[in-house]
Amino acid sequence: MEIRWLQSLVAVADEGGFANAAKALQVAQPTVTGHVKELERSLGVALFDRRSRPVRLTDAGAAFIRHARLILAEVDSGLQSVRDEKHGRVGGTVRVGTYPSATSGYIPHLLQRAAVELPDVTIVLHEMSGREMEAAAEARQIDIFLRQSELPLLKRNYLTHRLWRERFYVAVHPDHPWARRPEPKIPAEELLHTKLIMTGRFAPEAMASHPLWQALGAYPDILHRVVHPQSLLSLSEAGLAPGLTTELAIKRFPTTAVLKPVDHPDAYREVFLYWPSRRPISPSTRALIDLIIAEPTPPILDAAQTQA
Repeated sequence: MEIRWLQSLVAVADEGGFANAAKALQVAQPTVTGHVKELERSLGVALFDRRSRPVRLTDAGAAFIRHARLILAEVDSGLQSVRDEKHGRVGGTVRVGTYPSATSGYIPHLLQRAAVELPDVTIVLHEMSGREMEAAAEARQIDIFLRQSELPLLKRNYLTHRLWRERFYVAVHPDHPWARRPEPKIPAEELLHTKLIMTGRFAPEAMASHPLWQALGAYPDILHRVVHPQSLLSLSEAGLAPGLTTELAIKRFPTTAVLKPVDHPDAYREVFLYWPSRRPISPSTRALIDLIIAEPTPPILDAAQTQA
């Protein structure tokens, strides 16, 4: 199997035909046709339905092309790494999508480490919602992103690594009945019987895939939806309604509210790192990904617990 066979496969799929692929690769059309036939002969399956116009990938082709893209991306990344190594240290700009509690509870530590270990890499932050991150990544406005929970729509376009896990907590005014209970935890079922304050990250479309709400068979009634966890805690401190938030937020932002964990095995949030799988990434992006994966837990969280 040759790299040029994979290049022709991807070009035909992306350009919608053999003639267009040949133009994009600046080779003769018979060359592209020959590459694809050799690849199909090697794999023992047809990769394109040539009866359709434009040609379409077969099921086998759709399954294989993701791996072909990864191979080509790694080859490109390797070549760029060699060029960078030849000229000195890795440098460049990496645009990172993030969200409020990660920005305050994890990113400062990451930037401090990057300043020491990747001094020639410039990191630019873009704080946004998970859905906005998807659109920004597709538009190539960000290179990698940290997102709460797994990607629901375009996961096939990204590689992912789980960074940490954090428990759900409720925040209530000291006079609230939940605060006066002797039990240390709040049963998850009770979240369904009161109006809650939540951040925008608990939007209804995101709730559908979360194991907690699936286990309970319903979603909570949201009274106020805010963006920043500080806002949620302030509203709960004032006694307006219980707030549902996470461990990183409550450890990062002081509050006079009473804090109690939610009692349910699925009452946690997982945070993932995402980066493109279908296009090359720069050496600086690769270096930052490796740095994040090497130490994936916010310092203020218990590393042993968050990796469980």
